Amino acid sequence: DQVDGDRIRYADAVVVAGNGNNGGDGFVLAQLAHQAGLTVRVLQLGDCNKISGAARLHMQHFRQSDGDIQEFHELPNKTDVIVDAIFGTGLARDISGYWADAVQLINAHRAPVLSLDIPSGLHADNGQVLGDAVVADLTTVDQVIHAIKEMFVRGAPLIGVTGAYGVMIAALNGQAAADHLG
Repeated sequence: DQVDGDRIRYADAVVVAGNGNNGGDGFVLAQLAHQAGLTVRVLQLGDCNKISGAARLHMQHFRQSDGDIQEFHELPNKTDVIVDAIFGTGLARDISGYWADAVQLINAHRAPVLSLDIPSGLHADNGQVLGDAVVADLTTVDQVIHAIKEMFVRGAPLIGVTGAYGVMIAALNGQAAADHLG
């Protein structure tokens, strides 16, 4: 990472993606980060052949843009940020085994963690930890709330889901969220 004034610019990101919609969101974020000039690797948890629907389409788009997709075995020793795209708001069962091992590796890493939607392993309705959970430094909910605050403070338009991802990419690049909202 590089310091730009009082902001940190991340140059290298690792996205840990699950097989569901949250993993698909991880591929969208990875592609946008790749297009913004970051070095991005997606570490895929589970069988890529089980990814379907929109998530599969996003995986294919990332792959076609020369995106780096590898099977998850471990996290690299050095990366600037880890993106948790394992489970989203639909999780309703305890995580265990391979999935819990990945969560523990993320939590043990020194890099900051951005969770898409909510930290993997939390129940979306009641916040209960389902076996184990990622300890995130930032979630997309945080970013959307920040974007909404910017909208009201600066009168900038809120530009939907793509805008929220743009705000996250801006944060990874050390730019103010407001730069992408007006």
